[in-house]
Amino acid sequence: MAFRGNQRSNQKRYWINEEIRGNYVLAISEDGEKLGKLPIQKALEMAQQEEKDLIQIGYNEAEKTPVVKIMEYGKFLYQQKKLEKEKKKWQKNKGLKEITFGYGIAQNDLQIKMNKAKEFLEDWYSVKILGRLRWREFVFKDKMKERLQNIEKELLSYGKSQGIKEERTWYLLYLTPKVKK
Repeated sequence: MAFRGNQRSNQKRYWINEEIRGNYVLAISEDGEKLGKLPIQKALEMAQQEEKDLIQIGYNEAEKTPVVKIMEYGKFLYQQKKLEKEKKKWQKNKGLKEITFGYGIAQNDLQIKMNKAKEFLEDWYSVKILGRLRWREFVFKDKMKERLQNIEKELLSYGKSQGIKEERTWYLLYLTPKVKK
């Protein structure tokens, strides 16, 4: 497909004006009004009269004709980029964030880490909370597990828990964001 200006190679490219192939096109105005099936020359003339471009946005398999929109090409690219950004914003899961703490962490520091976990869950990140035990702290395994259970209870309103798992010197708690209805 042809493109105009200084576009990146990974961007989607669109056929514009004379590059569109076919004798007839299904035309749509800038505000979304359907103009119907028109000869390509008439559609090009309409676009030139309005000092806009003819951009192929799709293909109608039923009528075997290109679907075109009459609007400025730069404005069209801007709208497409904006739509793409909006789609990415509402993806269900962005990635994984990790929060670690040791047995000797103070209560206020733990509260700060839990607040951070809440923010991550609200921003659609999965959160992995790691409670670390070192050497002599193994005596306090039960207290560490209890601490993670308290964290889990507090964060359940923000995400779904996959349970607490024990791995050698670590206690793991995975939380995934809740889908809001």
